[in-house]
Amino acid sequence: MATTRPLIRIAAEEWVPYTNLQADENDSLSIGGPMGNFLHVFSIMMDFDYELVRPPDGLWSARFPNGSYKGMVGMLMREEVEFALGPFFATDERESVVDLTVPFYNDFYAIFMIRPTLSNDVLGFVKPFMPLVG
Repeated sequence: MATTRPLIRIAAEEWVPYTNLQADENDSLSIGGPMGNFLHVFSIMMDFDYELVRPPDGLWSARFPNGSYKGMVGMLMREEVEFALGPFFATDERESVVDLTVPFYNDFYAIFMIRPTLSNDVLGFVKPFMPLVG
């Protein structure tokens, strides 16, 4: 049975742990993490299907001297996608070329934090046996 739900093209880029992108053998993207959960619920509530598209340059946005953009903001300006998903920093320049939503999450300390990464702790298996377990 064919679906009658509209198909929306969404720009997304990896930003662990918030946006986790995985490609299958057909190069079709799926998304995980909190932004993936948000998109899943949003697509159900608004009744649409979506296709994820990565920006070819891997950028959120970069402005050229002529006022055009590359990255996901450029994809929005060129109407290659309907919206972009990611942790965008709202600036007057960006707001002049794309419609930004009201932020639903603010991280006021992000500028002072190291970008989260997944890492292995080689001594993790012995830490429970150390005298200072908190």
